[in-house]
Amino acid sequence: MRKYFAFMALGAALIAAACTRQVPPPQAGGNDNDQAAVSPTPDVRAAKTVVQILNLRSKALAGQPLEVTWQVKPEDGATGTISHTAFHYDVISHPGVLGQDVTPAAAGYKELTPDFAQGEFQVPRSFSAKLTPQAGKLYVRAHTIIEGKQYWTDEAVVEVVSDPAMMGEGGDQDDETVSGEVKTLTMTAETWEFEPSTIRVKKGDRVKLVVTSKDVTHGLILPQYKIDEKLEPGKTVTVEFTADTAGEFPFWCNVPCGEGHREMRGTLIVEE
Repeated sequence: MRKYFAFMALGAALIAAACTRQVPPPQAGGNDNDQAAVSPTPDVRAAKTVVQILNLRSKALAGQPLEVTWQVKPEDGATGTISHTAFHYDVISHPGVLGQDVTPAAAGYKELTPDFAQGEFQVPRSFSAKLTPQAGKLYVRAHTIIEGKQYWTDEAVVEVVSDPAMMGEGGDQDDETVSGEVKTLTMTAETWEFEPSTIRVKKGDRVKLVVTSKDVTHGLILPQYKIDEKLEPGKTVTVEFTADTAGEFPFWCNVPCGEGHREMRGTLIVEE
């Protein structure tokens, strides 16, 4: 009987050893989920930075200073410091969409405004500079660099004329209209704000306002100049008017777009 139990014990031990050998050892680089559970990778995402042209005439006088204004504004309310932003320009067009890997040298523009090309500048903020164009077409983009990534606006065009009489769009404008600047301003509509929410122009300026909805359907109503537009998602609407009266004039979204709809307002300031 003792031999029988000894035989059974030996058999059990052999079976246990075989089962142990059949279990494979853990391997490096195995199941992705197990690997992530052991050493999770942090979600590191740089804030998307937007550079936008705020003020640019569509027509300018050759040999005279042309002031340009642009804005660098990180999305989601982020703040930070940049070391370069500029207006790049050329008499030759460099069309297309410039990605985050396109450096100024690769973009091909021959000139830039040096005011903020080097240094440390807090953002968000707007920047202004002056350049002196020659007669012909001038092709421009605003640009900035954030953490080694390049951010460009779309290319804009300025018609530069040599004769002051050619500054007007026709031959019958009165003196006030002819002497006013042509200002092209860009604005975005996004829940629940206009950006910028304050627009400043001079009395007599001819204003071209280019507005894009970035998310849902919005509206733009500016009663002083009889503007009432519907802004479809992802589409751009251009309105033009002459700022013939000094003062502060409200504009707002008149298409229900969510809980913050009533706060989606702005102001046009026409200065003497």
